[in-house]
Amino acid sequence: MKAAEYLEEIRHRISPERVELIENLIEQTRITRSRPKPEPVPSADKGYGRYASPVLYGTPVMVLITALKAKEVLSCCKMFPRQKPIDQKKLQHFIALIQAGTWEVSKKAPIMISKNGVILNGRHRLNAIAQSGGAATVPVLDELHIIVELNK
Repeated sequence: MKAAEYLEEIRHRISPERVELIENLIEQTRITRSRPKPEPVPSADKGYGRYASPVLYGTPVMVLITALKAKEVLSCCKMFPRQKPIDQKKLQHFIALIQAGTWEVSKKAPIMISKNGVILNGRHRLNAIAQSGGAATVPVLDELHIIVELNK
């Protein structure tokens, strides 16, 4: 049953002010639904939409990151502002994998650092490497060239 049909059915039981209020709400809903949605605009960091992450260009490079290098990267980079706090279970799992030597490399999710020094992806992995005291080979997409040095 649609709202208009329901209104007709109960019109005799409600006051005229309420009938007018309901009709206004129906009209506002109709107008809101008929408006075209705005297209997302590119953000300053090349991301699209209001909540999108910046897009990084390039190919991930496999790099062996030591605990010292991970601590250096974490100290000089910022976190993405809308990130959730670090998940301690995930962090402890990664530390255990690194210490046991069973860390598996996956090119699906590289550690991503934007050109303005924001860690977009991989903060759990970097923290795990730093806290484990070991080293791990991970894919890195680094626009700032902190981890991946430029060959000049």
